[in-house]
Amino acid sequence: MGPDGVTLESCTIITVPANPVVTQIHVKARIRAMVTPESCDVWLEGSDSDAEAALRPFPAELMDA
Repeated sequence: MGPDGVTLESCTIITVPANPVVTQIHVKARIRAMVTPESCDVWLEGSDSDAEAALRPFPAELMDA
């Protein structure tokens, strides 16, 4: 809720260093962070450091380019 009492809706895209596949084609070598289904509880309810550790690039071995 904002200071004026109005609900504020927003979102953020978190980026992390790109995996090797994306690094070859993306100038800035960044990729959106992916939270796996296995990491959702840590992301939503874990400590700050555990949540940060859950942010990682999509595995290169699962990508086609």
